[in-house]
Amino acid sequence: MIIRTWRGTVRREDADEYARYIRDTGFGEYGLTPGNRGAWMLRRDLGEETELITVSRWDDRDAIRAFAGDDIEASVLYDEDARYLTSTPSVAHYEIIDEIEQGTSELVEINGVLTWCDAQGEGPPLVLLHPGGADSRAWDPNLPSLTEHFRVHRYDRRGQGRTPDVGGRITFDDMARDAAAFIERVVGGPAHVAGHSVGAPVGLLLAQQRPDLVGGLVFSEGVFHHDGWKDGVLDPLPPDVEEFLGGLYAEVSPHGAEHWPGVWTRLDAEHHRAPSLTAADLAKIPTPALLMFADNESEVRVDHIHAMHAALPGAQLAILPDTGHGLPADKPELFGLLVREFLTLPRAAGALEP
Repeated sequence: MIIRTWRGTVRREDADEYARYIRDTGFGEYGLTPGNRGAWMLRRDLGEETELITVSRWDDRDAIRAFAGDDIEASVLYDEDARYLTSTPSVAHYEIIDEIEQGTSELVEINGVLTWCDAQGEGPPLVLLHPGGADSRAWDPNLPSLTEHFRVHRYDRRGQGRTPDVGGRITFDDMARDAAAFIERVVGGPAHVAGHSVGAPVGLLLAQQRPDLVGGLVFSEGVFHHDGWKDGVLDPLPPDVEEFLGGLYAEVSPHGAEHWPGVWTRLDAEHHRAPSLTAADLAKIPTPALLMFADNESEVRVDHIHAMHAALPGAQLAILPDTGHGLPADKPELFGLLVREFLTLPRAAGALEP
């Protein structure tokens, strides 16, 4: 593994604008280059100037050449760099000779998309699927209670969070296939799966299509058919929610804030047409399932919840008190307790045994 550093200085009043420019150019291109394993942007104010540093991690020097060209010791400059920089930027490379791995994050190619993922904790593998339009940070409140008992894997789905947008439709079938490929490539075998909101039907479709890869399924605040959302949940998205999701995207996306509306338009179109499973489809899914919904249910029709509970063979249903649609974050300790108890039951735990 190789670390590449880039260092430049700008006028302090230009620092915020130039940081956004870096994010939209070189920093964004890191994540689109095969062999990149993540990057960080650092800032330090020095009187009237600000120093900006990017630190990127690469498989090898050939991967860096794919980004920087043959002369990897030279800085990669873009059209507007000269307008901001107050000194000649410098580049350096370092070999990683040791590290402490309390948790790991990297970019892994999944079905042709360089996908951000991380893993923390020890125990049976548990893959977390984030809400639609958000990213894996949605699970941050739940990590303390889950990583004590599971090897927790998270990834940002295509076009969302830190995973680049490769264009075209973003379908539930694509997302389910990506989940299967992630488990096969990164986890290396069957795993428990927990999905929240739009992440929940992704996990359900995965269990339907590849039951061999799913030990137990935790289905939180999602639908098995798109008509299960309450009236008004999808049309239109409240302005404050759209602004919130756009802000999350701008914080970590390799494309920058202006790319968000196009991504959301495609996600929203898919949410209106899928998933489209029936009760008969659910009856054929053998995966042990725990369904978790809020007592202050605001987004999913109650009759839809009970229809799913009745149709999934042996499914358990938990209604969490004093919670809303964001129930994993509303009650992280209770959520974690129920997940641990369910996934250690013989029917779910035994599904991961050879």
